[in-house]
Amino acid sequence: MPYPIRDNSLHVDIEVFGVSVDLKRKVSGLIDTGFSGYLSLPFVIAFPLGLILKGQQPYTLADGSVSNHFVCLGTVEFGGQSVVVPIDVQPSGPILIGNQLLKKLSLSLSVDFMRDSFELQKR
Repeated sequence: MPYPIRDNSLHVDIEVFGVSVDLKRKVSGLIDTGFSGYLSLPFVIAFPLGLILKGQQPYTLADGSVSNHFVCLGTVEFGGQSVVVPIDVQPSGPILIGNQLLKKLSLSLSVDFMRDSFELQKR
C-alpha cells in the first residue's frame, strides 16, 4: 500500500510502548535513511510510554558533534508485527525511524518521487 510523501518527507504511523501495552501510543515517525539506529523519540513522547531505561550512549551527529542520549527498551508495532528494540531518547527533536528498525521488521523501502509516494513491503 503506497503512503503519500508529506512535506517532502517519508512519515509513517507506528505504535510504541514500554512496560505495559496499556501505555501504547500511536506516533507518526519520519523515516530517516541517514539514521542507523532503530527509533529516536523526544522525552515528551518517550516518558509516558513506560520505556525501560538501559543506559546512556554517545552518538556522533551529522555535524560531527557528539551527544549523549538515554537508551531504553520498548516495543514497536507496525504492519501486524511487534518487535522489541532499543530506543534512543533525547531532550527534543523529531520522531525518527531508522534503518535498523526497518531491517528488524524485514521491510524494504521504495520511493516514487514522481508520484509523491513510498511503499514499505515485507521481504
